[in-house]
Amino acid sequence: MQLTIIADDGFVAVDRAGYTGLELPGLDPAIHAVQFTGASGWVEYRTLLDGTKPANAPIESVEAFQACIDAWSVAHAAATTPPPPPDLREVIVSAVQQRLDTFARTRNYDGILSACTYATSTVPAFQAEGQCCIAARDATWAMLYALLAEVEAGTRPTPTGYADIEPLLPVLEWPE
Repeated sequence: MQLTIIADDGFVAVDRAGYTGLELPGLDPAIHAVQFTGASGWVEYRTLLDGTKPANAPIESVEAFQACIDAWSVAHAAATTPPPPPDLREVIVSAVQQRLDTFARTRNYDGILSACTYATSTVPAFQAEGQCCIAARDATWAMLYALLAEVEAGTRPTPTGYADIEPLLPVLEWPE
């Protein structure tokens, strides 16, 4: 094991992977740094108030610095653990929203919300498209939440992803 500790920075490195800003519990305040490689190393001390600096002290074990190594382990686990996969429900809901927004964009609306605001337009074509989008949005979400309720009740198999749900959603079509 290779170990480096730099007290002022809260820095601990194990085998060249290092993290700063760590709490270093139990580290003697007189210690400036620790270097250890394999089976031996040394402790470097801070300069004393009188300007003298104690000689480095040899070490043959890192046992006295286990609390610092433990702090490193926590930081390393946090840095190297992949994030959890997104919740399947969240993925499906997001994909359904994207589907609705993509549909609205085929007629140059910003998204489904924007298109729905045209339901009361004084321009007949925009009004028809806005009402179409409200109907498509309502039917889509009603169907999705009914399907998800069936999954939660155990009456429908759990989908593996959005691709399992998409064919069951209402067809999105513009009025003529």
